[in-house]
Amino acid sequence: MSRFDDDRDVTSSRDLDDRAADGLLQGRAVPGEPELSAFVGELLALADGPAPAPSAALAAMLEGGLAADTRVLPVAVPVGQKAVSWRVRGWALPLQLTLAGAGCLALVLGAAAAGGLPAPA
Repeated sequence: MSRFDDDRDVTSSRDLDDRAADGLLQGRAVPGEPELSAFVGELLALADGPAPAPSAALAAMLEGGLAADTRVLPVAVPVGQKAVSWRVRGWALPLQLTLAGAGCLALVLGAAAAGGLPAPA
């Protein structure tokens, strides 16, 4: 539990033993866990089906790669700057992770807007 989450029902421990976990993954219901059994059963049913066909645009990109005009631009890094203070340096990794996540989200949303994602099963 953290200061961000004070939900008491996440603190209860309902561990599964190896036999129950194996049975769950083989499609058998776990006594006392009907929601978990139903959820894993639905996942197993989805895993047995074929993958959805990609759209024409996505198939073309997967087949041929990115467009020829896609290029990486060089980034100028200033030389001789003073060291970043320790207060700012502590935020470097969280900021990088946040920006990387935002970039991934933008790519997925852009592909969805362009109709480049496969249809739901």
